[in-house]
Amino acid sequence: EDCLQRQQANGSEDDIKDSLATMSSLATCYQSLGKYEQARDMLQTCIQRQVDVFGTKSHHHVYATTQNLATVLDICGEYDESEKLYLELLDTLTTEKGADHPDTLRIMSNLSTLYQNPKVRRFEEAEKLLRQCIERRSMVLGPDHLDTLHARAALSVLLENTNRLEEAIPVLQDVYERRRRICGPEHPLTLQTMHNLALQTRSRGYLATGDEQLTLFEAAKSLFLDYIQARSTLVGNQHPDVIVAKYNLATLYDRQNQLEDALALYR
Repeated sequence: EDCLQRQQANGSEDDIKDSLATMSSLATCYQSLGKYEQARDMLQTCIQRQVDVFGTKSHHHVYATTQNLATVLDICGEYDESEKLYLELLDTLTTEKGADHPDTLRIMSNLSTLYQNPKVRRFEEAEKLLRQCIERRSMVLGPDHLDTLHARAALSVLLENTNRLEEAIPVLQDVYERRRRICGPEHPLTLQTMHNLALQTRSRGYLATGDEQLTLFEAAKSLFLDYIQARSTLVGNQHPDVIVAKYNLATLYDRQNQLEDALALYR
């Protein structure tokens, strides 16, 4: 804050541009500290001054700051304002950079995330955007690109949240296999996907009966055990990720009346 005051006091062109960068960085600090209203106000002021200095809303600095503001507005619960900014960005970037540009697709993905917010619940629109994003990223970046896989993992979550686990699991299974091949079996993204796949498989098992349920539960247990072993090797048995996974496995043992196994993990 002191640095910003000094830069603004000097008033030269370079100092003004430096002050804009400092304002953006300060807003990021506020956001990291959970001071979202201060971050919002700082970003709004920064955008106004950036437009004055650069003469257009299309400047890449203005674009980046506007994207950050849209994210903060979402966090603050100002969903209509956040959507308005995302739509403006999407229109501008589509016109200036093209519908398939990574920046355009990133905004499309962010808007889909906004629509999936539990307080917004515009799932059909969210799914349409996300599927468009996946299709375009697959064409431009390839099906194995990390951004493509990130969007497909997000689609799996959306399908799960709209009670379509039968569709969600194959999508996430494919993402897991690709991340395992590309990033390696011990990469954090691979392990995170493994754990999420175990959770989805367990949830699907809760809805099944008979042999199908048993098969799903066994598959989920295998995934949990593999995850716990791999993650423990990397970060230790007492890491929160490992503890959460052990608890999730314990609930599955509990459900199957394997009480000794469950109690060993609960302890």
